[in-house]
Amino acid sequence: GLTQARRWALQTGRSALIAEGLMLAQELASLTVRTELLKAKRDKSTQELKALSARQQALEAAANERRKASALQARDEAKEAERAATDKDPVVQDLARRNTALGDELTALSQDLDLIDRQRKAIQTEGKRVAEDYRTARERLEVAGASAALGHILTDKRRQLPDLPAYRKVIAKRNDKIAQATLAEIRYREEIRQLQDLDAYLDQAVAGIAPADRSRVRAEIEPLVTRRLALLDELQTASATYLRGLSELNFATGELLETSEAYADYLSERLLWVRSVLPVDRSAVTSLGPAIAWLGSPAGWMEVVQTLAYQATHSPLLWLLVPALLGLALRGQTLRREIRATAEP
Repeated sequence: GLTQARRWALQTGRSALIAEGLMLAQELASLTVRTELLKAKRDKSTQELKALSARQQALEAAANERRKASALQARDEAKEAERAATDKDPVVQDLARRNTALGDELTALSQDLDLIDRQRKAIQTEGKRVAEDYRTARERLEVAGASAALGHILTDKRRQLPDLPAYRKVIAKRNDKIAQATLAEIRYREEIRQLQDLDAYLDQAVAGIAPADRSRVRAEIEPLVTRRLALLDELQTASATYLRGLSELNFATGELLETSEAYADYLSERLLWVRSVLPVDRSAVTSLGPAIAWLGSPAGWMEVVQTLAYQATHSPLLWLLVPALLGLALRGQTLRREIRATAEP
């Protein structure tokens, strides 16, 4: 009975293994089909993403063109109103001039928005290039290992990295622009609040006018005030878009800096052990001239100073070790004598 039970258990286990093997064989047979299906879905998603990206770029370009055309029209209308107010009361002339200034601000802001859009696209393209180079470098080193040929390639890649100090300065300047634009937006918002009470604003504007001319001047400045309110609304909207564009541009630049710094550190660690210079030959002798010229170049030494300053701020431990190493070098003989004196015979 026990032997029979064991035989049944073995047969049951064998049947289960056979069934599992058949199931795995079926899954393996369908693997190719499922892989092709996933590839097709991926390709479809890629095409849809490209189409959406192209559509987005087209909409952004159309919106930029409409914004620039609207700004130019607003500026031209303000200038025309200023010319029409040449022979009118000084209050009317002053308001017309200030409206023209708002139109010029709107036009300049529209041009800045167009520039920001181009800069953002350029930064994103550069960021993708650096990230792709970083990924490729890691894969090459993991697969092929360090070699002289790869060392030359990676050295060239390191030279192609963005100018990090220059990008940091750009971010700092852009932060100043963000602060200025924020103050300007607050000014627009405050004046809009004042102009919304039109009657009170008009009464205040003509308060210094002779009573006999007050009604006429009030009627002349009312359309200018209405136009000024519309200009301020457009400026406030454009200013908010400008602030958002500057912030997005700074964020993209910050991501580029992070990726570039990580890539530079990665290359510095790996290239230390890779021969990246060709053996000395005739071409090395001919290159002595540019090298000597570099030694005498103020720009070259300025780059050395900037690099040392960067290392001092980002690697303080290195500079803490320098005095210790110098102390050991100066006291080397004294330390050796003390060690011999205290050592057991």
